[in-house]
Amino acid sequence: MLKFVLGAGAFFIVSFLASGALANLVLTPVFKDRFGPLMRSAETAAAGFPAMIAGFVILSLAAAWLYPRVAVTDGWWMSGLLYGLFLWVLAIGHYAIVSGWSSLPPGPTILSGVISGTPFILAAIALAFVYR
Repeated sequence: MLKFVLGAGAFFIVSFLASGALANLVLTPVFKDRFGPLMRSAETAAAGFPAMIAGFVILSLAAAWLYPRVAVTDGWWMSGLLYGLFLWVLAIGHYAIVSGWSSLPPGPTILSGVISGTPFILAAIALAFVYR
């Protein structure tokens, strides 16, 4: 149980911090014009914060629960990397699905998923380190 809690915490912290850095340094500058009014401004970002935190908590708990059940035995680093790549691909797929049923433009939405999913790779490596 301790590894689960520590693993979920590690996943949350790494993915949340890396996602925040990516949002400020890459996503907002690159996609602000592509999404136009569909993208939250700095003034309205607080309205979406509770849902975003809930999403990170759900992902962290699910990732920490599933990891020991699917981890490969090539060492913790490689196992974490492979698990992170798997989660990254899932994130890209999810962004593609959202772009299909929403009014978000597909190209920028999927590209933002490619970028937004990369913190899961780092977070999965941190998770694997906890479970090593």
